[in-house]
Amino acid sequence: AKALADNKTDKLRLINFWSTTCGPCVAEFPELIDTYRRFQNRPVELITVSTDPIVARMKVLKFLKEQQAALSPRTAKSVAKEGRKSNNYVYTGQNLDKLAEAIDTKWNGALPHSVLLAPNGKIIWRHTGQINAIKLRRAIVGWLDKAHGE
Repeated sequence: AKALADNKTDKLRLINFWSTTCGPCVAEFPELIDTYRRFQNRPVELITVSTDPIVARMKVLKFLKEQQAALSPRTAKSVAKEGRKSNNYVYTGQNLDKLAEAIDTKWNGALPHSVLLAPNGKIIWRHTGQINAIKLRRAIVGWLDKAHGE
């Protein structure tokens, strides 16, 4: 988790922590996927981290498939370059507090939680609870404007 948060890439990284048993998590997921698709041809990626128990892995995979949470070809190439296979993870640790410490010290562990990380891991936007997609997209566009003059 710490390596994902350190973001040693040139991309803006949106990390979302969720669970299949969390109503707001499930409700916001289509907006996250839509946001990712809107920016998939820019240096922006979506990483999802399920906090479901490992025994629920098949339920998580089914949900991700239903949500069409696959990588775009551009993102798949960059993920492979980083030595990773996916942008969708299941947290296998027992302690969510340790995960929170590694990613965002201001996160209290409540779900859903999303952070937008600039290259080198600086948090430029965070939200606990169901996202407001317009506010999230404004944060992404703001960073793209500053970083790339887009």
